[in-house]
Amino acid sequence: TEKSISDLGDKVDSGLKSTVEGKIQDLRKVMEGEDVEAIKNATKELSESSHKLAEQLYKQNGAGAAAGPEQQAGASQAGAQNPNDDVVDADYTEVKK
Repeated sequence: TEKSISDLGDKVDSGLKSTVEGKIQDLRKVMEGEDVEAIKNATKELSESSHKLAEQLYKQNGAGAAAGPEQQAGASQAGAQNPNDDVVDADYTEVKK
């Protein structure tokens, strides 16, 4: 969440940014103690604020809004391939010496 905020810079609403930063600080303070319920609650609050941040950015970028069903289906099929595969489809001939 902190990395996202720093990467996004001014693209984030300042009020929401300060809210998320405050939740991060709250969680850090609570984690210094041993109250498990307080840690869970602080984590949940940070998660909810982080989701609001992602939602706002999604709306700003309009991601997926212009894509039709065919484009979205094609994107999911293309994502099914492993990008780390070094497979090359080629013809070859064996040269005997």
